[in-house]
Amino acid sequence: MSGAVALHDVARKPDDVLIVTCVPDPIVCARLRDAVRGRGELRAVRTLADIADFLRRSTERTDVVVVPSVDVTRRDATGFVRETAKAFPDVALVAYCCAGFEHGSEIRALALAGVHHFFFAGEESRSVLRSTLASARRECASARVLSELAGVLDERLLPIVEESLRRPADVHTVADLANAIGLHRKTLYDQCVRSGLRGPADLITWVRLALVGYLLGRTGRTVESIADELDFASSSALRNLLRRHVGLTGREIRANGGLACVISALQKHLAERPRMHVV
Repeated sequence: MSGAVALHDVARKPDDVLIVTCVPDPIVCARLRDAVRGRGELRAVRTLADIADFLRRSTERTDVVVVPSVDVTRRDATGFVRETAKAFPDVALVAYCCAGFEHGSEIRALALAGVHHFFFAGEESRSVLRSTLASARRECASARVLSELAGVLDERLLPIVEESLRRPADVHTVADLANAIGLHRKTLYDQCVRSGLRGPADLITWVRLALVGYLLGRTGRTVESIADELDFASSSALRNLLRRHVGLTGREIRANGGLACVISALQKHLAERPRMHVV
C-alpha cells in the first residue's frame, strides 16, 4: 500500500504534534513539514483512504489531518471529513483548497462536513501554516469540550459556554464574559444560578477546567504550558483549582480520563447544589 511506511509507529515526545496528510503537492507538504519542525512530525500518505487506514491502525495519537479538497484518485474529501469527524472527534481537520468564488461551494461543503480550519493555495507561508494548525487544534478542543458539557449543563447556558471556549485566554472574569456575550452581569448571574451553579464565575471556572482536562487527557502537555496558554495566574494557581474542584492532581486527571474526569466532578458539583428559583 502507498502509505504503508507511514503506518509504522516511531517514538515521539509526549507533547509532539502528529499531522497526517495526503496533499499531493510536494512543495506544500515540504512547507507543512517545515511548519512543524521542532514541534512534531508530518506523515505524508497518498490518498484519503490511506489516512483512514492510518487512523484505524496506528497506536499513535494523531492530532491533525490535512486534506486536499480532492485527492489524487479524484475522490472528494467531503464524505471523508464527515466520517472522520464522527469517528475521530479529537482529531483536528484542516482542508487545503484553492481560493476564489468558483470554489465557494466545495469550501462550504467541507466546512459543513466538519473541517475546523482552511488554508489556501498561494498562502502556505510558515507563519500561516503554524497559525492554521494551532487554530484548528483549538477549535477541535473547544468543540469536543462543548459537546461533553452539553450533556451536563442546562442548554440555556450553552451559548455562554461556547463564547467562553471561543476565547479561553481572554474570557476568564465575569466582566469579560458579560462583555463578550452582551448580557448584563445580573442577567448572567440569574441564568447561572437557575441552572444550579453558584454564579457566572463558577461557570467560567468549570468551563476552563474542562478544557484543561481535555488537554491533559488528549495531549502530552504539562500543567505549566496549559496554564500559560489559557492565561491562568500561574501553574500553581491552576494546580490548586484542580485539587479544589476535581480533587486530583494534573497527573491523576490525565491518568483517569482527562475531560471525563472533570465532567464527573462537575456532575457531582451540580448534584450537590439544587437549582434555585431566582425572582
